[in-house]
Amino acid sequence: AVAYKRSSQLERAKTVLKTAHAGTHFNLAVAYEEKGNIKPVIHFYQNFNELAFASRPTLYVQVKKHIKALR
Repeated sequence: AVAYKRSSQLERAKTVLKTAHAGTHFNLAVAYEEKGNIKPVIHFYQNFNELAFASRPTLYVQVKKHIKALR
């Protein structure tokens, strides 16, 4: 992302950052789910889906279904 920003490719930089940020939310959801703490699981999966719907459509659909099952 930094390299893209330095070369004035701001849209690519944003895409990289959103993808990385989405991955962080996904991994936090998985970590909380392993502990059985459902409220933050749903929160982090929802955050993941807000960021990843365009870049990870298949995983987005799977996570959406999983959130529904958790509720």
